[in-house]
Amino acid sequence: MPTGRKIAECIHLVALGLWLGSLVMTALVAAQVFPTMSRLGPVLPDYGTDPADHWRIVAGHVGAFTFFSNDVIQFLCVLLAVVSLIASVWLYRLSLRRISTAIRSMLLGAAGMLVAYQLMLLGPEMNAELKAYWRAAQVGDASAAALHRDAFAALHPRATTTLSATMLAVLGCMVAGVWSITSDPALSASPRPGEARLEPPALGTGPL
Repeated sequence: MPTGRKIAECIHLVALGLWLGSLVMTALVAAQVFPTMSRLGPVLPDYGTDPADHWRIVAGHVGAFTFFSNDVIQFLCVLLAVVSLIASVWLYRLSLRRISTAIRSMLLGAAGMLVAYQLMLLGPEMNAELKAYWRAAQVGDASAAALHRDAFAALHPRATTTLSATMLAVLGCMVAGVWSITSDPALSASPRPGEARLEPPALGTGPL
């Protein structure tokens, strides 16, 4: 396997690993911060709505930063993963006819489309509702706050599905990537350490 291909594959797998780690940590933070804030029951003096709902505002601020960080990491990892895979195919002749290459390409494409949907459609819509909820709660407009809170909550199952599907696609892409590397014909054709590569005998091949 050429050195350039090794570098491209390393970048590809590291990008997928960071991507998957960010998704897992985002899910864990979200699963922990909201129940914790609900139990603690914080009260925010600057917000005029019912203090019983203030835990949602505190948890929402923590969650918003976590999801924004995850979006940035996802965007960067998509770029690295796609460019490194294209480099392996285009520059270093990774065969598109191999099953592992086809699987990792399809899964990476699916994960990239899910990230695009999150960044361009779902994320901005949820952020708009969340900030409108905070503004209404801060001025004490309970009816408007409830309206935007419910609109945000209605989008939450879609966000959970998108996050879970992206996580599975990235994990599958990692598995296919490792499978592709370990089953590469270039590896099986290379000599074992310490084994000299012998030239084919020339006896009988020259002119008489």
